[in-house]
Amino acid sequence: MKKILITFTMFMATLIASNVYSASSISVSRSSVTTGDTFTVTATVSGVAAWGMFITPSGPVTYVSGSTSSADATADARNGSNTITATYKANSVGTATFTLSGDTTDENGNNVNISGSRTVTVNAPVVNNPTTPTTPTNTTKSNNANLKKLVPSYEGLSPNFNPAVTKYSLAVPATATSLGLTVAVEQTGAKYWINGEDNLQMGDNTVNITVTAPDGTKKVYTIIVTKVADVKKANAYLSNIVIDGKTLNPAFTAENLEYDIGAITSDISKLTVLAYAQSENAKVEVIGSDALVEGANVIKIKVTAPDGVTTKEYTIKYNKEAAAKVDEEVIIYPEANSLQGSTPSKLSNFFKALWIYIKNFWLVLSLLTVCLFELWQIIYLYKKVEKVKKNDHEENDVSTLGEKTSRRRNADIANVFGAKEEKIEDISDELVSEEKVEKKDEEDISDNFEDAKDIEEDK
Repeated sequence: MKKILITFTMFMATLIASNVYSASSISVSRSSVTTGDTFTVTATVSGVAAWGMFITPSGPVTYVSGSTSSADATADARNGSNTITATYKANSVGTATFTLSGDTTDENGNNVNISGSRTVTVNAPVVNNPTTPTTPTNTTKSNNANLKKLVPSYEGLSPNFNPAVTKYSLAVPATATSLGLTVAVEQTGAKYWINGEDNLQMGDNTVNITVTAPDGTKKVYTIIVTKVADVKKANAYLSNIVIDGKTLNPAFTAENLEYDIGAITSDISKLTVLAYAQSENAKVEVIGSDALVEGANVIKIKVTAPDGVTTKEYTIKYNKEAAAKVDEEVIIYPEANSLQGSTPSKLSNFFKALWIYIKNFWLVLSLLTVCLFELWQIIYLYKKVEKVKKNDHEENDVSTLGEKTSRRRNADIANVFGAKEEKIEDISDELVSEEKVEKKDEEDISDNFEDAKDIEEDK
């Protein structure tokens, strides 16, 4: 018996020693609630060097606010601890179960899984039958999911808070660990929960505030929190973007980094992008605004803050239409099949193709024929006129030669018979010469008349 007691005592001591620095638990504020009630669930770890714990709900409940997970480490390996608390709302009759999961690491680096669960019973509300008639109330629930207040513990929220604006930016110093938001809703009965405002890391952090209206409508407000060494030199936002008169969708805001300008025509090969930085010394680089290709394209605008470290990248999507393709004209003539036999010859195919060509281009061919005819007529008339001129020239040469011969003969007769006979002979020769000239002129007139008549008939 003593041996059994000693063995049991040693086992318990070992068990206690192995868990003295590691403990976890989960609890609920109420184990029984009525539909519509809210309650809290709390999970705790202690005596650890590092931990990761998660609360997972199941059943007829809805998350309202608080933290459902935590993961961190501490320098005090023996005394590290953390507690998370989440608020839930009971929706309908049933049993809700909340499970704790995760693991812890002790000072020696050993991992220990943690677990646990709690249940909450959701009951129906007690309805008392009224003894007197009551006036029905309006049961329509509001869909207002707006915030009326959004105030971080650090100055510089951009733009200034407006219930209709859902995206914001804020730069915080390197010493900041939490955003410390103060939030209020417009509609009574609306709920909100915040995700990401704690454990801020260097660079960009996303903080979401989700608001649920009484009718279930949800609206999410987002703050991009940039944790930097020097807040004044960490502004990498743009103040505006202008692209060749194109309309940005959605409308430009500094906090929104993605846009679309729709489709552009195929003849545009380059877009002019004007990007204006909020900080005067920020560097702006536009990538992808030229050498545009058919189909989907993306323009990137990279902004580097004056500190040389903080950056933001805006993207603009668009689609370039495809250029119209000019296909070779293929004409199908159904009558061609009726003209050809089973094995048509190349010659018959040639004439059929020629006939088809003539039918389709008869007007052009007609105009070409008229032009060729007119050209032939001009050439013919030109040659006819040249021929007439040549004949006139030759006849003039013959007449001149005859006149010279006659005068030479008269000169010889004058030398023999004397001056008187020379005069008579000269007169006679002149008369003969004049008759020949008149006759020649008549012949020329007759020939010209005949030529003119032939030309008129050719026309």
